[in-house]
Amino acid sequence: MSENPVRVIEANTFDELASLEALALDHTSIIHLPGNLFSYLAQCKVLTLCQSKICEIPNNTFTGLTNLQGLDLSNNVISLVPSQAFINLTQCKFLDLPSNLISAVTKSSFTGLINIIVLIGNQISVIELNAFKGLNNLKSLLLHNNNITHLPSCVFIALKHCIAITLSGNKLSLSDNALAGLTSARFLFIFKNEIPYLSNGIFKDLNKCLQLDISSNKISKIDLKAFAGLYNVQGLSLAHNLIQNLSLGVFFHLTQCKELDLSGNQMQIIQTGLFRSMCNLQFLFLHDNDISAIEIQAFQSVNCSHQQLKSITLFGNKLTALDFNLFMKLPRPLFLGLNKPNSTNEMHWDCNTLCWLKQQEKDGLVKFFDPTSYYYTNSTGLCLQCSVVAGNLSYLNPYTWTFPMGIETGSFHPVCADQHWDNLTCIESGKLKPNFLQESQISSWYMFSKSCLVG
Repeated sequence: MSENPVRVIEANTFDELASLEALALDHTSIIHLPGNLFSYLAQCKVLTLCQSKICEIPNNTFTGLTNLQGLDLSNNVISLVPSQAFINLTQCKFLDLPSNLISAVTKSSFTGLINIIVLIGNQISVIELNAFKGLNNLKSLLLHNNNITHLPSCVFIALKHCIAITLSGNKLSLSDNALAGLTSARFLFIFKNEIPYLSNGIFKDLNKCLQLDISSNKISKIDLKAFAGLYNVQGLSLAHNLIQNLSLGVFFHLTQCKELDLSGNQMQIIQTGLFRSMCNLQFLFLHDNDISAIEIQAFQSVNCSHQQLKSITLFGNKLTALDFNLFMKLPRPLFLGLNKPNSTNEMHWDCNTLCWLKQQEKDGLVKFFDPTSYYYTNSTGLCLQCSVVAGNLSYLNPYTWTFPMGIETGSFHPVCADQHWDNLTCIESGKLKPNFLQESQISSWYMFSKSCLVG
């Protein structure tokens, strides 16, 4: 019944279709859904009601859909989700409600759901304290591109098994305990908000977090113990904020971090000891700052027996000279992003530095890459754009891929699309599934680029 101009559906329309497994009512002019409309569709697994004009969801709308696994209500004009509207959907793994007019997430609105809730692109400005009560088994909560300004203290406390949360593209400023209880979260995206500072212990419960993106905020101050608790984070983005100075020891807890993005800030000096405890750091992005000086041991992790830093970007700063000993103890070859072609702030090196850099490149000790190109690869399969090393995809780059947003065909970086990584499992040709989604029983999806995610 897709793409049908139907406006009204009678209450008993589907009473004789007890064996139906999938029903599509998308692209219609339906405004109202009668109560108990689907009460005889106990075998239905997928219900599509998107791209219509549905404005309300009566409490008994989905009664009888005891085996429903996916419900798509996207692109309607729903403004309110009643309490216990989905209480009967105990098998539903995916609720898609993006691009509606929902303004608040209230208590018990989503009770009964067990996997993924998508509320992208609504008008949500209020999240009540007990909004997620009863969602103990929820795996993913996608709330980006709304108007959320405040998160109540401990609002996520019930989400004990939630793996991914996206809050990007809102108007948030994080308060203490706003993220409390997210003990299972692997991926947390809060970029493009209005966060002014990070207080001590704000991420204290995120012990399992692998990737944290808080770029494109208004952060100018970070307390010394702000990152306490992030013992397993592998990718951290603080890009495009207002950071001028960082206290020595601020990254003390990030011992497993492989990628740190500080680009697009207002940093002036890189001090010795700033990355002291980051023994596993491989990719360091410092471009587009106001850096005029780098202290001689700034890139050395003094607590480590060996260095792993592979790539540093420094273009778009105010550097004119580099000490020859700055990179001496780093692994070779070292990939450096130095000059940004066709840029108004291209760096101009003094003669000694330029000669040294050219000799290092000639000897194969330093390799330069064009930071404006789409990707750069070498014989090891390293893709600097999406930070993927063939055979070892350990985390997702927040600037290239984010958490899966829907059930569609897999889509990956063109250079890496045909690779098989140790922690990915092939489901079928062209469709890959990360280990952290194995329990979801979703067989395919797509990944958005960051630009698509925020718009």
